[in-house]
Amino acid sequence: MSTASQYWKLTKLTASGKSQSQELAEVRSFLQARFADQLEAPVANGPLQSGLMAIARPTAEPVEAETVGAKTVEPLAQMSLRCFISKQIEMACVQLEMQFGELHGVRRSDLLPLVLDDDGRPWGTDESAPRYRSVARQVLETFDPDRASLATWTIRLVKHHRELNEFLLECGVYLLSDWAILNDTQPTKLRRVLSSGTPLTELEIAQALRVLEAYHGVYRRDRLMARQSGIKGQCPAPTEAQLEEMAQQLDGIPTARVLRELRAMADRLRAYRIAVRTGKMKTMSIHGTGDEDSREMDLAAPMANEDDRVAEAFVQHYRHAFSEALEKAIQQAIESRYRSLKAPKQQQYLTALKLFHQEGLSMTAIASQVGLAAQFQVTRLLKLKELRESVRHEMIMLLKRYVKEQATAFVSLEQLESLDAKIEGALVEQVDQLMAEDAAQAQSPKSYGKGSRFATVLCQSLDRLG
Repeated sequence: MSTASQYWKLTKLTASGKSQSQELAEVRSFLQARFADQLEAPVANGPLQSGLMAIARPTAEPVEAETVGAKTVEPLAQMSLRCFISKQIEMACVQLEMQFGELHGVRRSDLLPLVLDDDGRPWGTDESAPRYRSVARQVLETFDPDRASLATWTIRLVKHHRELNEFLLECGVYLLSDWAILNDTQPTKLRRVLSSGTPLTELEIAQALRVLEAYHGVYRRDRLMARQSGIKGQCPAPTEAQLEEMAQQLDGIPTARVLRELRAMADRLRAYRIAVRTGKMKTMSIHGTGDEDSREMDLAAPMANEDDRVAEAFVQHYRHAFSEALEKAIQQAIESRYRSLKAPKQQQYLTALKLFHQEGLSMTAIASQVGLAAQFQVTRLLKLKELRESVRHEMIMLLKRYVKEQATAFVSLEQLESLDAKIEGALVEQVDQLMAEDAAQAQSPKSYGKGSRFATVLCQSLDRLG
């Protein structure tokens, strides 16, 4: 699904409980007539959403009923935003499945019925009539563009949804990072937790309290300064500089030990909170063992290699955008090359592409069929190396734009900045691998296209061009 189409395709549940997109032609026509420039822009979410919100006004009475034909535009603008929200809700459930599916058995099929509840029917205007308020309606009625993007706000409300969190708790998932848990835990509460269940010794409790005090002294101070500077978002993992400062307050112990003890405390606090909310203790080790590999990996809790893991999960999550970017990039590259030629070479170019990619003919065989004298003229006409480079460049640009546009739904701005190079590196590696595979297969025209994803998509593009 392209970025623009998210505004006219409503994601709903089928009778079998799976998500499915339904195109709303009336909404699409409204958007294309009213917001054509924003729809064509690479990253148009901000201006487009602002324009739609100005019309939709979900919590305000319309000043004057603007119409398109015989219909007011307010319901159309609302429905467009509802389409976008429905896609973000689906993506949030997919991301939770990616994070917790393997270890905790969380599946999107269990989550979607809890939050993907917009049936697509018009919202009533009688405020006195009882009604069920879908998640999408809650999002629009509480959304403040000055506080967050619509995608971020949607994900936030999904992850704070009561029934969804109750289900996750039953699976042993508590949606707070280690660092947020430690940040809001008071020493008296930590002592009570460490003294319950399988209690620690008084010496171990005293050491844990010292570590928490050092953490609060450094982390809360820096957190407050960041908020005063206007930086908000999730609690990030402590930096190396912060860990070093904590270590100095703890008589110069190694920073690795500080980190290990913080995680051990967070593990025990997390297990305690889950037990309190569900009435059962999750089966897992809640003591620091000194062996990082033996610790059960709760992906909501940042680890030492947090950035690598988040980047990998993020790229995997957006892999479905890869095919779309490849298709668009190939189409643009072909059209660009076509426009640079003059008749009759324009038609010769399209015919030569088809003969090479679809039929696997050699350059020599193609030359005779398109009216060229020699093989080198076909090679010069096709410029396959330049075609691949053009596709590569455009794909990377498209994917970066798409990722950055959607990223704040999954990571904070601080995390996004630190992950930028990792995400770009992962995308470049994936695109380069695709191009290398195609270049290798192009050396054997007869088998070309049978295994090359590049060639397959290119052939599909040529079929559409006729």
